[in-house]
Amino acid sequence: MKRFKWLSIFHYIWGGIYFFFGLLPFRIYFDFSRYIIQMRPSLCINEPFRGDACDSWIILFTIAMHIFILGFGTVNIMAGFFYQRTKPNTANWIAACVNLLSLPIGTALGIYSLFRLNNYLKS
Repeated sequence: MKRFKWLSIFHYIWGGIYFFFGLLPFRIYFDFSRYIIQMRPSLCINEPFRGDACDSWIILFTIAMHIFILGFGTVNIMAGFFYQRTKPNTANWIAACVNLLSLPIGTALGIYSLFRLNNYLKS
């Protein structure tokens, strides 16, 4: 358990940052809704993004973006919990692989996590 202490802390921090940034744009989206309405004519000029379909695509993209970012943060927090409480499991491998997509800090955390998980399997 002691060997994964720092890895657990880093996953908690990285997951908390992503969870915070997943909620922050959601709040900003509703605070600046008047600005988005003013931008609408420039966003909705090409097919198939005309009229009400444009509004639907903007809302769908916004919801998908928030679900992805909150899910990313949740997976990292779960990985930190599993590193801290029990032996590593599948959630740790998923978090390590997904962290590789996030440059530069997430990539370093993902490589370090994969290195430690690989060493854990060898011992």
